[in-house]
Amino acid sequence: MWAKALFEGRAIEGSYLDDLLQSGPISDDDPGTRYGIAVAIHEKGPLGPTYGHGGWIPGYSSSLRYYPNYGIAIAFQINTDIGIVDHSTPVIEDMENRLAEVVVAGVRK
Repeated sequence: MWAKALFEGRAIEGSYLDDLLQSGPISDDDPGTRYGIAVAIHEKGPLGPTYGHGGWIPGYSSSLRYYPNYGIAIAFQINTDIGIVDHSTPVIEDMENRLAEVVVAGVRK
């Protein structure tokens, strides 16, 4: 998967990962989230830090997350944007966490 290769430093020749993850805070209201070169870095989460990006276009929302503590990547797209853009629903974050928990449980076996 692209995210796994990218965030493990194998997607592009040369040393790029440190530059990719060099980041700055996005907001004083959210000190645990930083932004690098087109990558959101969530420093703390239920399964540790994550690297990735989300997005939306009218009618669709998507998420890509890499969990460095486990060496796994999760990506999905859903066919709704209701509550996503205005952050009135935690559906994306809930899906990210639940999918990652399922995959991590499989890795731990």
